[in-house]
Amino acid sequence: MRRGTAPSYSDAPLWLALVAGSLALYWPALRIGLLSDDFILFQHALASDVSQVAPQLFRPLPLLVWVVIVHLHGGPATLHLLNIVIHATNAYLTARVVSGWVPGRWWPGLAAILVLAAPLGPEAVAWCAGTFDLFATAFMLSAVLIARRPHTGWPDRIQLLATTIGALLSKETAVVLPLLLVIDAAVRRSVSRRWAIDTVAVASVAVAFGVLRLRSATAVEVSGFTRYRVQRLVFDSFGALAAPWHVNDPLLGVIRPLYALALIALISAFFINRGPRWQSAVSLGGSVWVVASIVPLLAFFQVGPHLEGSRYLYLATCGWAAVMVAAASDLAARMPRARIAAASVLIAFGCANAWGVGQHLKPWVRAAAMRDMVLVAASSDVRLRSCSLAYVEALPESVDGAYLFANGAREALGGAGVTAYARPGTGNCAFRWDATTHTFVPPNGSAR
Repeated sequence: MRRGTAPSYSDAPLWLALVAGSLALYWPALRIGLLSDDFILFQHALASDVSQVAPQLFRPLPLLVWVVIVHLHGGPATLHLLNIVIHATNAYLTARVVSGWVPGRWWPGLAAILVLAAPLGPEAVAWCAGTFDLFATAFMLSAVLIARRPHTGWPDRIQLLATTIGALLSKETAVVLPLLLVIDAAVRRSVSRRWAIDTVAVASVAVAFGVLRLRSATAVEVSGFTRYRVQRLVFDSFGALAAPWHVNDPLLGVIRPLYALALIALISAFFINRGPRWQSAVSLGGSVWVVASIVPLLAFFQVGPHLEGSRYLYLATCGWAAVMVAAASDLAARMPRARIAAASVLIAFGCANAWGVGQHLKPWVRAAAMRDMVLVAASSDVRLRSCSLAYVEALPESVDGAYLFANGAREALGGAGVTAYARPGTGNCAFRWDATTHTFVPPNGSAR
């Protein structure tokens, strides 16, 4: 079967099924509310301000959507719903991309399931601020699909440039889009003069945007490409994708070894039993996609033991899904008796991943409960409310990797009727959050 053909399933039912699946997986996220950076972004939306939030953060397009939602009286639950639907859309777009790489009716759908239920997804999907990664990924995947069309007219080219600009205005890491276009064309072995012109145009826009952002973000320090840093970039990214588990998962003693053994068996069987050369190209292309998607994050990329920073691998998850599907479909094509086994392994991965999503959502739910506890205590504390300006320290920055007051504490406390800075202070208006009593106490802990 020729690669690059359209999927044989109907697009609308697949997208609707993925939306339903995304809602089922992330239903608890609808009640999480605002956390950390969300408070700052929400204040920008209330003020209809889509300008630069920080030196490294100029992402007006998602913020513009927030402005519309907020002014239509939508709240945090609507923002969470937006993330959930875009996540499902990205899973659908991944199926469309993979359908041009791997022949067959069901394999692209399995790739979509792997993306939808990726255990690394909660930080990007359940945290409202993860919307930047979701928007950028949606635009980049759309651009890849537009670029592969056999078109010659300007309407398609304008669509391609529009999605490119949309991706760049959603998150700065979208500068890797030209690399993704090259990867897609190389895997499909479909390079034409028209494609080359389009890719050069996309690259020109991305380079121009990157230069302007670097010149404006003077406060951002960029690390060099040291050998060690590149090595860590590769190992940490593939390591997190291959073992996407939260350090506190109680059942990991069972899940982790079984998951690792199944993954090793699948990849080893693929390499030992050499199949068609194009399957190797798909696996290589998916692997390069993973690395390319995080190259702009060289200076600060890291996924912590509680999956902090896992949103940086959101785009990489699409490439990883392609690697997994390519290995399974190759085994199924060359070993008919292994077809059911290969598909079953991917389905088992999907089930384990779905379980992981549920487990990894729990810290975010606990963070929301802790936020409510802090803000209720602040709003009911007469001493805090009587201060024209208070200073509060020791607020919990995160709960098992789920961001809480790492940023946005001032805006959060302002919503509770307290004007305060989240830093140490002196005098009668200086307080410390006591995690034991869940109250605000003087910095030295003694009663006034």
